[in-house]
Amino acid sequence: MSTTEWEVSAEEVRALASHRTPAASPDPVYQRDLRAISDDDIDAWISEVSAVVDIRLRRRSRLATGNRARLVAAGKTVVKVGAAAYLVDAAAPTRAGVADNASYGQVLWTRYQSELEELAEALEEWIADGGDDDSGTAKSAGGAASFPEPKITDDMGW
Repeated sequence: MSTTEWEVSAEEVRALASHRTPAASPDPVYQRDLRAISDDDIDAWISEVSAVVDIRLRRRSRLATGNRARLVAAGKTVVKVGAAAYLVDAAAPTRAGVADNASYGQVLWTRYQSELEELAEALEEWIADGGDDDSGTAKSAGGAASFPEPKITDDMGW
């Protein structure tokens, strides 16, 4: 378990990648086995992602209690999404790749990056406004089991 303020567990990360089981099973597309990923592996990724989020949102101590609580709740979701991206790509490395914009790992990673930037922007806005207005709301990082809106870039009308 992460020792940071985000307190994300391996079970929460696995929930975002429930199709990736702890035990190896055949990959239906590539006919290869999925790598078994341990909770220790996931905990290490949670720590890495938490460290990045800690650095990016390091000024959160300037916020009042209400805004800080909202930021921390959204930050927890960001950490889960980032660690799940690591999990998905590590479990099926044959499907991971820089040019693979359609992989679920890439979707999670893109979501992690955009949500982290949205939170950082919200933090800076709150600080610029004095940091003590508890009536503001953070931009939601979305539900932990929700998915981003599909973006079809091949001009197909689905």
